[in-house]
Amino acid sequence: MAKGAPMALHGCDPDEAFGRLVSESQRRNMKVRDVVREMLDRLQQRSKCTGT
Repeated sequence: MAKGAPMALHGCDPDEAFGRLVSESQRRNMKVRDVVREMLDRLQQRSKCTGT
């Protein structure tokens, strides 16, 4: 599930999606799970705002 959001947003394969998550995790000095949780929270809020 964690890789699904970047795959959908960026149109990438599972390996590239995971690589993006790892890169963001390292850049922000956060655990991957926390990056994913934050990203999913933002996506959920965005869908509430757009009604989709």
